[in-house]
Amino acid sequence: YFSYINDHINSQSGFTTFEDANTKMELSAALNCLSDIEQAVIFLLFNEELTRNETAEILKLYESTVSKIKRRAINKLKNILDGGMEDE
Repeated sequence: YFSYINDHINSQSGFTTFEDANTKMELSAALNCLSDIEQAVIFLLFNEELTRNETAEILKLYESTVSKIKRRAINKLKNILDGGMEDE
């Protein structure tokens, strides 16, 4: 999932400043720290703009599980981007 997300970020970025490019690199690195299922949930919810229910159907998970994975992934991303360590 990461390579697909990373390719999408690279092809759709449109970043014009060094700061924007640096942010993109940090986000790509942070996404790489997520598990495959976390990457898939983040991609489907935020990039494909699917609902939790649609995401759950695609990944064959309960909607509540998708919510938990999303929360966990966002917390990991915040910790990584703030310079902290991953919570596991």
